[in-house]
Amino acid sequence: MDAAAAKKFEGIDLVLLPFTSSETYQIATLADYYIGLEDKPLVFLSGFPGATSGTMNNPRRTLTAGTTFSQAVTMVAAQNTFSLANGYEMVYSNLSEPGMSGGPVFDHLGRVIGINTAFEAGIEIDREGQTVEVNLGRGLGIPIRTFLGLSSKANLDSKLLKVETNAPPTLNATEVAAIQENMLPEREPAQDASEFEWLNWGNQLWRLRKYPEAIAAFDKAIQLKPDFYQAYYAKGTALDAQNKYLEAAAAYEQATKIQPSFYEAWRDRAMVLDYAKKSSEALASIDKALQLQPQDFVLFFRRGQILNSLERYKEAKEAFTQAISLKPSFFAYTLRALSNANLRDYQAAISDYSRAIQLQPNDYFSYSGRGSVYALLGKHQEALADLNKALAMFPKSNQYKFTAYLGRATTHLAMGDAQAAIADYTAIIDGKAPENLISQAYLGRATIYTQLQDFNKAIADCTQLLEIQPDNEVVYFNRGGFRAQAQDFQGALEDFNKAIDLQNDYADAYRYRATVRANLNDAPGMMADSKVALELYTKKNCQGTEKRRTLYQSSNYLYRNWRSTNRTTRRTKSRTTTSRARNYQWRWL
Repeated sequence: MDAAAAKKFEGIDLVLLPFTSSETYQIATLADYYIGLEDKPLVFLSGFPGATSGTMNNPRRTLTAGTTFSQAVTMVAAQNTFSLANGYEMVYSNLSEPGMSGGPVFDHLGRVIGINTAFEAGIEIDREGQTVEVNLGRGLGIPIRTFLGLSSKANLDSKLLKVETNAPPTLNATEVAAIQENMLPEREPAQDASEFEWLNWGNQLWRLRKYPEAIAAFDKAIQLKPDFYQAYYAKGTALDAQNKYLEAAAAYEQATKIQPSFYEAWRDRAMVLDYAKKSSEALASIDKALQLQPQDFVLFFRRGQILNSLERYKEAKEAFTQAISLKPSFFAYTLRALSNANLRDYQAAISDYSRAIQLQPNDYFSYSGRGSVYALLGKHQEALADLNKALAMFPKSNQYKFTAYLGRATTHLAMGDAQAAIADYTAIIDGKAPENLISQAYLGRATIYTQLQDFNKAIADCTQLLEIQPDNEVVYFNRGGFRAQAQDFQGALEDFNKAIDLQNDYADAYRYRATVRANLNDAPGMMADSKVALELYTKKNCQGTEKRRTLYQSSNYLYRNWRSTNRTTRRTKSRTTTSRARNYQWRWL
């Protein structure tokens, strides 16, 4: 080994060390691929922990399993801002013991995706006065992309490296469970174990997604030491992992009551409260954390997220700007772009999305967001290019891709390509998208079918949607309109009746039911509905005086036309005249 030839890199906890050997070694396969925002793939650490004395007698290989996070989540998953120094841009839940630093981080295909470097551990004193390591934090590593970037500076022959860029296939639940069972520690602590042993046991379990067992271990630690704030914090982490946000918030709050200066608990309490849609409480909690750590960019980032949830977009923008000034990151630019878009500062939003893409070219969220903003500006070609790019990059299992499909459908429609829009709406409907997006897709596709004069398909889409959302007054309203345009006035009347039953102040439903009643020769009903609609529009000042004036003129016109039609019908018994008048009346819908 030639130590003098070792290559160090400023600001990066990594050394390239050349050596010679008479042995033949298998060269590891490296993998550099993008991990999405919502992805949490299993990863494994390998190494040889030293003995407690620090020696390496009888070394044993240890393999630990855990979950890694996307680059975007890394900045907020780390315990604090100091964890991200020295190039530590990889965060995972795996436990790491002293002596394992420098070992590989594997994906489940056995490819090296990073170098393990550190662990967020704390030291406490137990009842016997002995120091005990408390593993509340996460593992830290240097991603393989950093090594690949530095290797060229060190004149390392790239031909010596085998690098793959494809993400591994997603493990199914059965495969994940099998890995977890095989990675479980050999035995749990004895019944007379200390609170620290129960805490560290629980820490091992939650990292293997054994959340109920982990919580039971934390409760045992708390039973032994009621003021054990670290155990409350760990319990909150396990509850958060199960999406039990209010229970997690309660555990974090208990930790802050015992140790008010424990800012990580204030921070994580804010996070789960925001997830639970208690954003005002979340803001108070994150502000408390900022009082304790005013230079932590993660806290400003979290504050911006909470303010976005509260629709306080100007303040959110300021918080993200502060976070960026402390540590620029593509995710902060992405979320500031969202604030700018909500403030209708579309050029600033595009600028932020573009900067995010420069920092992370594989970030499909930024492409999707920028495409949506381009669409709002009427720049349909640019919007289509970005949305196409985003959809090509989204993983198949990613639910967020359906939002991009929705934006692209709208863009196709604005460009006059109805069939392409229908295809995108169909992809949402057939792709098991979230219910709110399925609703928009059905209504969007139905509207296009109506424009194509295919009323039966439009009505069928609304009927299908009502099987999913049987109490959605908007769907009944739309189906009523489609039925009216198809000359099914009785069916339209039934739908408008249902819409009004579900929402008795639905002004538009009264307005259009008046038109239907005119076509059904119900002048009193038509006038009554017009009067109610006019009162509701006036009360709500809905769309200003123009809509009220239009309604007033339309109702008077309908009444006059109805009287004229009836006179004509009585005089000539002509169905043709009546039908022609009714068809014309519906045109104002």
